[in-house]
Amino acid sequence: MINKRIISRLFASAMILLMLCSCSIKKPGIPPQSVAALPQENAASAKAQIRAELDAASGSGVFRIENISRIIVASADPDEGVKSTVALAADLYDSSDAFGKSLNAKSDLFSSKTDGDIVLIEDDSLFAEDYIRIITEKNIYLFYGPEKDCNGLLYGLQDILKLCMNSSDGLLKCGKTDFSPDTKERTLMLDCARKCWSVKWIKNLISEMSWLGFNALELHLTEDQGIRANIWQDKNGKTVPDCNGNDFSFLCGGKKVSWNEDYYEDPKAEYSRDDIVEIAEWAKRCHIDIIPSVDFPGHSGRLIYACESKDGFSFKYKGKTYSISGNEKISADGSQSNTVDISSESVRNLTYAVTEAYASFFKGFGCDRFDIASDEVSVDDSGWSEYARSNGGSTMFDGYIVYVNSLCDILKDMGYTVRANNDFLFSQKTNIPIDKELQICYWKPTDSDYGSAEYLISDGRTVFNCVESFCYYVLRQSKSGYDARSPECGWWDFHHSTAKRVFCGCGGNCGYLSCNEPGGWNPSKLWGFSSRKKTTASAENLGGAYFYIWGDWAKWDTEENIFFRQDELSLVRRLWSSSAKMIDWDADKSLSWDEFKKYIDKIEYSPLIAN
Repeated sequence: MINKRIISRLFASAMILLMLCSCSIKKPGIPPQSVAALPQENAASAKAQIRAELDAASGSGVFRIENISRIIVASADPDEGVKSTVALAADLYDSSDAFGKSLNAKSDLFSSKTDGDIVLIEDDSLFAEDYIRIITEKNIYLFYGPEKDCNGLLYGLQDILKLCMNSSDGLLKCGKTDFSPDTKERTLMLDCARKCWSVKWIKNLISEMSWLGFNALELHLTEDQGIRANIWQDKNGKTVPDCNGNDFSFLCGGKKVSWNEDYYEDPKAEYSRDDIVEIAEWAKRCHIDIIPSVDFPGHSGRLIYACESKDGFSFKYKGKTYSISGNEKISADGSQSNTVDISSESVRNLTYAVTEAYASFFKGFGCDRFDIASDEVSVDDSGWSEYARSNGGSTMFDGYIVYVNSLCDILKDMGYTVRANNDFLFSQKTNIPIDKELQICYWKPTDSDYGSAEYLISDGRTVFNCVESFCYYVLRQSKSGYDARSPECGWWDFHHSTAKRVFCGCGGNCGYLSCNEPGGWNPSKLWGFSSRKKTTASAENLGGAYFYIWGDWAKWDTEENIFFRQDELSLVRRLWSSSAKMIDWDADKSLSWDEFKKYIDKIEYSPLIAN
């Protein structure tokens, strides 16, 4: 399968398909395994017909876009995944106005095809996200894998549309393209705890993610400044108890923090249960998996504030009732008041109950991955040592690890694969082994022997590239007055995460002597722009890569401006660069930055974006 992915691969990224129009095209041969996958009664005629078309084509052969009239699935009885994918593609085609007419989509035997059809053929040798596209003078053939998710089928149909939208003369060059993404999981994390993005905006973001080839959306649900996903109330305010029979709607809302006095979100803003259902259903239609995320025991300011504002309350967890009195201490002792006290049985079980409520809710949408974050934790509470000793450890840090492992156990029992951030989990050694199945979101590169990317990989961890130098889009201003999204903002590493620098680097001209990555981002390279230790993850260890949208200063920019602005702070341009590099690590080697920008000018936004 590895050879198939390399041989005959003109481009691996949807972002560089336009180059087909200017490259010399060899006469492609039809893969014999593809023909063999056709229904038996059609295999011989299909092979003969396609070969005849290919033999008649030359390097200068072209297909006329105006001839496209149908999308035909070469099967008398395609499964529901294929049907829904083709229906989504048909909506994209019709919404694009690329053809000036609506396309008829139907399923039938291969023998019913006519000139001008886009012919879809299942090929059981292809993986779920692969496709092979062959353009002849008469037809466009798309071979896709049989997996039920049909992502390869969607990407192939979208890329045909992108070629059509970008054609200046209404013609497509004849030829063959093999597509197979380099990075398995391509995730966008949306901070919808600090900033309560509108449902419409999130659905537009999902449409754009699908258009660009992302395949997962992580919803970050709890933070110091807010818990916005009120799954305990519908849009009419009716209470919907969770899996343990609780109503935690009082936890939802926002909180102003000392470092954001001017740009905080409306404290009353939240999503109803129906809002989250609408988002999840749209994501499913667009082939985007949802990954729920909570952040405990740190970053828990909103939960602590909401609990301390009530005059006591009770809740249920695993059939037992727990009570928290009005004067009970919720937060841990020490330097960070936004960390919950995990040594308290009632507080600890409250976080378990909230986590399980979200996990159970999203399980209903087929979710199978969960992020517990667990980053930037303060461990100064001596009570955590006692908690550790009662669970086989001894130190305060051991207590923290016991807690993280317990969250893993809860979620694994529910069928989830669990991941967390690297920065604090591996900040020091522990007497309690960290759950061996816990995957790591590697956002903060460290050169220490314990916690480095090299160590994590040697420990057998699945690692996700989330390195802040290249993967962050943060709504915030630096102390020096720069927008955190600006390439001039040296306060954080974020100045390296602009669209151009992600795609092709700074060329050594960013002005920072410590910069050691002038050639652009590569998801397999687990270091930041100034890291000393350089570790490259293999395909076996690299679970995927992330693009993070953080809402630290929620009102720092408007939704519309964030989505549609065209300057160097453009969100969507950065998504294009990130997805291009996730799909093809060497995309910038085949296409210059100026050519890349020119390519996306006409197709920057998904045709399904709602104004």
